[in-house]
Amino acid sequence: MLMRRWKTVPFRWKPFLFFCGVLYLFIALPSYLLDDKVTISKTEQKQEIAADVNIKFTKSYKIERQINPKIIKIKEKIKENQEKTKETAAFSVQYKGKQLFIEKLLTHPDAESLKDKTILDPSLIKQKRKMVSLDGSFNNANLGGCPDWNCELVGGHDISDADVVIMQSKRILNRKPDQLFVYYSQESPKNAPSLGGGEPFFNMTLGFRHDSPAASPYGYTVKLAEKSRIPPDVPVVDEAMIKGKTKGAAWYVSHCGTQSRRESLVEALQKHIQVDIYGGCGTMRCSKGSDCENAIDRDYHFYMALENSICEDYITEKLWNQGYRHESVPIVLKRSLVERYVPPNSFIAFDDYKNVEEMAKHLKKLMEDKTAYLKYFEWKREYAVIYLDGLEHNELERPWGFCQLCRLAHVLATDPSAASTIKLLNNKDLAQNWDKSCESDGELAGKILENSPAKSGTTKEQKTGILVESEMRVKQ
Repeated sequence: MLMRRWKTVPFRWKPFLFFCGVLYLFIALPSYLLDDKVTISKTEQKQEIAADVNIKFTKSYKIERQINPKIIKIKEKIKENQEKTKETAAFSVQYKGKQLFIEKLLTHPDAESLKDKTILDPSLIKQKRKMVSLDGSFNNANLGGCPDWNCELVGGHDISDADVVIMQSKRILNRKPDQLFVYYSQESPKNAPSLGGGEPFFNMTLGFRHDSPAASPYGYTVKLAEKSRIPPDVPVVDEAMIKGKTKGAAWYVSHCGTQSRRESLVEALQKHIQVDIYGGCGTMRCSKGSDCENAIDRDYHFYMALENSICEDYITEKLWNQGYRHESVPIVLKRSLVERYVPPNSFIAFDDYKNVEEMAKHLKKLMEDKTAYLKYFEWKREYAVIYLDGLEHNELERPWGFCQLCRLAHVLATDPSAASTIKLLNNKDLAQNWDKSCESDGELAGKILENSPAKSGTTKEQKTGILVESEMRVKQ
């Protein structure tokens, strides 16, 4: 076919076409084939270079991972701590010039969580809730810890539109089914009305008792979040001042005859160790603002934080303020009444010992061994004690009392069935638990003194003291 076409080509064009064919065969075609090989070679070279780079990058990356595992762990730990703090430190307060980040409250095991107590869903507080106090001069100032929760607290006797009614004794009232009736008392049951008799009347108490969703203690202990704790290498107290202490115990008291007979225990203890009594029941005087108020920190190892009555949860300013405000170890009457609510290893109790002689020996030993004595202050690294003076109503009161009544009013108005999930609400045994929560007059003191070789007075004198106090019903 090709030869036939060649024969038809005019003769004058044949030399030119022949020349072009030779040029293509010997120059253009080899050049094309060579470029293709070079392209293939360059591609292979690029692949080899890329592979080499990948190998080097991989090796470099592996080396990087091997060099920095500690850094990665540190970063992960920081992130974990931040998340933990964010989750647990649901509440922070300013107290004595410091910001405290709080992890939890030391309160009743069935109490609601700190988060539930201090954070209220904004959707629940659109409508104002009303609380009426039939007794006492309570008002909106008592809600200073929760002004954002949209409640009002008023006095008077009109309870027709009240969500919460607060009173100090039972009375005949036109009660609505959804109203909360609250019994208020900051006195021990020994010095307060009985709640017994008849059908359950109150939904809860408002006072020092922790077995209430609206507990209002004189003070409370918090476990601090990690960012507020004191590092192990930082002293928690002035150790030089502690080592300079020379005296035994101090007691500031003005009411001398009590149901607990604390005065008899102190009198017996004075026979074995120095106990200086200031005020109306002792021989020493200390005016407010004078230097002797600093003497507890500077001179005394112990402070007598003794209540007038031995009743469940009855812990007053004697411990929360005088006891824990000073750099001394507080002494209480009965361990089981306080240890749930105060920092661990922070106090000494009379009933830790068989008699006052054994107690005095231990106190003297601590006075001599300052290393052992200093261990009673180690709680300050992870805990803080907050005293509620009842005068300043601020964020310190948010987890307690009237703020919790306000919160409950909102929660139950939105969802009445929520009452079944609040363990300390609507306790059918509330009256009985209140009326039977105290020891008999002088019961603990009698047991301790009975075991003491040297008793403080005859049995007749001791009993007379109990009878006189029962009639006096002395406060404090």
